[in-house]
Amino acid sequence: DDDDDDDETEQQLKKQQQPRTPVLLLHGRTWSSTTVYHLTGGVDVDIDVNVDADEHNDDNNRSLLRALRDTHHIQPYAMDFRGFGGTPKDESGFVEPLRCVEDVVSVLNWMHERHSHGGQTNDDGDGDDDSTDDDSTRPRPALLGWSHGALIAQITAQRHEEALSKLILYGSTYNPNMRYPIPSPSETTNNIHNRNNNNNNKNKSSSSHNNKQKKEGLYAELHYDFPLHEMAARNEYGGAMEDFTNTGCPAISKLFAEAAMISDPIKVQWWNLHQLNECHP
Repeated sequence: DDDDDDDETEQQLKKQQQPRTPVLLLHGRTWSSTTVYHLTGGVDVDIDVNVDADEHNDDNNRSLLRALRDTHHIQPYAMDFRGFGGTPKDESGFVEPLRCVEDVVSVLNWMHERHSHGGQTNDDGDGDDDSTDDDSTRPRPALLGWSHGALIAQITAQRHEEALSKLILYGSTYNPNMRYPIPSPSETTNNIHNRNNNNNNKNKSSSSHNNKQKKEGLYAELHYDFPLHEMAARNEYGGAMEDFTNTGCPAISKLFAEAAMISDPIKVQWWNLHQLNECHP
């Protein structure tokens, strides 16, 4: 009856007015946040995360951002490291772990300010100017890192414990027995760019010779964290398909690969991965 409807509406309003816990999600080594955390199931699907799950009946929707928001307790955020997805690369053209850590701390501080005094967000994602919470009463945001991003999240927590309230490491690639090599002083970023450009300008008719040189010459003398062929290369559809680990959903894996090719057509080049050696249990 009408009274029951009014009670349900009132409960929904109270639920929507409750403050949410902010959570920042970090992507991995190759694919940016839209592909990893907001796969909506197709280009025609409404991507407004403010719309509840009940209004989205698409079986192909795999948006973690939307699922977290639909709990009515969590306000999810996702960022792209420099050069990934919607974030332009910087002047170096490379992405470095400790630079990622600095950027993560900046975003966490922005989130905390937004959800604290004068910036608390309600269920509509709007600021609530009537909030009386201050920095001392509102908890810091939580931080979730996936795969390679879990290493960035771990170092962030180790270096800036005060910046976050909780740490979630999901599918971390941390290996206590692995130590990343320190690049040779002669292998500056400019040298890497020049070497890569020279390699790309070689005559394609000698591709077999070039491939042999990459393996036996350039790669052997290059103190770099990832194989030379990944530098300034295009991401591939097949690689994205392989990275979608749920093999039981071929339709979803195709959507993942299609989204990946749109968001991250170029393979971002990581540099100074020895900085990840800071990770410890």
